[in-house]
Amino acid sequence: MTTFRRLLSYLKYEIRPFVLGLFLLLVSTIATLTGPIIAKYLIDKIITPMEQTHVFELGTLLQGVGLYFIVTGVGYLCVYLNRVVMKNLSNRIAKRLRDEVFEHVQTLPISYFDHLPAGKVVSRITSDTESVRANFYVTGISTLLSTIVTLIGVYIAIFMLHAGLAAAFLVLIPVMFLWQKTIAQLQRKLFSQSRELYSQLSGQLNESIQGAVIVQAFQQEETIVEEYEEKNKEWARVGRGELRLDAFFSWSLVGLLRNITLFCIIYFFSMQFIGGSLGISAGLLYAFIDYVNRIYEPIQTFMNIVSGLQQSMAAGDRVFELMDTPSEESGEELFTFDEGRIEFKDVSFAYTPGVPVLKHLNFMVEPGQTVAFVGHTGSGKSSIMNLLFRFYDPTNGAILIDGKNTRDFNRRSVRSEMGIVL
Repeated sequence: MTTFRRLLSYLKYEIRPFVLGLFLLLVSTIATLTGPIIAKYLIDKIITPMEQTHVFELGTLLQGVGLYFIVTGVGYLCVYLNRVVMKNLSNRIAKRLRDEVFEHVQTLPISYFDHLPAGKVVSRITSDTESVRANFYVTGISTLLSTIVTLIGVYIAIFMLHAGLAAAFLVLIPVMFLWQKTIAQLQRKLFSQSRELYSQLSGQLNESIQGAVIVQAFQQEETIVEEYEEKNKEWARVGRGELRLDAFFSWSLVGLLRNITLFCIIYFFSMQFIGGSLGISAGLLYAFIDYVNRIYEPIQTFMNIVSGLQQSMAAGDRVFELMDTPSEESGEELFTFDEGRIEFKDVSFAYTPGVPVLKHLNFMVEPGQTVAFVGHTGSGKSSIMNLLFRFYDPTNGAILIDGKNTRDFNRRSVRSEMGIVL
């Protein structure tokens, strides 16, 4: 399943507010798109006849203007309510996503964290989920739905006004689709690089702060600063590429098409008027220009948030990559001990394949016996404890407690029977 579909699947947990948001969006779209129709009626049926007859009917005019403001006000009220509903929805989904990620992290094997800085994990739980919330659920989904509903509504209204001209405007849809697809392909790569560099920066910053004593003890301050500045410079370079791409693609084509379309409309209506067409009026021209602007407004808005949507996709990739990491395997059978006899039987172990830490280790600890492991750093003392608590499993051999192989039992139940001081 793609990242986009997986993120969409979380809407099933908030189906009622999502349906309410769709309803409010539909009402607001109908209300706002009714405005130009009312304005056309005012211009053609009230204002123009007044100019021709020189009879000023204030009551009729005020009724029409009042209706226009009421309909428009209802539309904006529904827009406001829709945003409130969708933002609350996005916050609840983001909380669920963070909870799921954090809960899954608790089930990961210790080996997962051997080569992954804590800052990277924190970045995925906090920063990446926040990017998904802000750029996908708050703005992305709302804007995408608003764009689709508005475009459908505008095209219906234009077809009602002039079917032939509306059919010509349908050419814009595949053009904008291809343009957006091109943007998405280019931006997705940049945003993936940006999120990865940000994660590396967070990890490097976290390690340098936690290890400040060691850094200063070995006088490595300048080296740490140089490494951070180099990584920060690379992140800034990718960020500049994102900005240039976003600035060019989000405005250039949309603005150009808007101006070309307006020119074509004015030219078409001018030729119709010169040709003596009886169906041309000032109200019709106003309504067409208004609807054309309403076509490009949601498209422009959507193009502006494409970069954020791609950021959320890149962040979602990283979040789901973490969530798809297999959890720590554990047997179903619960472990209980009788006496507590511990035996390491021909145990070999390596954190990294080909680099053994323990080789063919054999020893037994009797119940009640006190044993101390003494040796140089890296000799395997901590590794013995890691194996005993099943933070890792031996590459060869077996660890027995009361003659039972710990591999055959649930990890948590094995650990629950022992105590450790770190």
